[in-house]
Amino acid sequence: RCFRPAERLAGFRPGLNEVAVPAEAAVTGYLEHVIVEKGLSTNTVAAYRRDLDRFEVWLDEVGVDDLASLTPAQLGDFIAWASRDA
Repeated sequence: RCFRPAERLAGFRPGLNEVAVPAEAAVTGYLEHVIVEKGLSTNTVAAYRRDLDRFEVWLDEVGVDDLASLTPAQLGDFIAWASRDA
């Protein structure tokens, strides 16, 4: 599973600056961000990790390998999927 963060960079030109990043690396980077930059508690970060782990399971189940290609409808499908198990 990958996404392309280059869209956030100055001077982005579609098709030229795309860099694939594994979803696992994106999750790790995000969690490090909320720990260091946001100062979130250990329990909050653990809850985020559980939710993101479930998201990765869902991505595998539905065959999504590129986070940049996710649609709002697919995210809604994930929320519905996750709420069934809650």
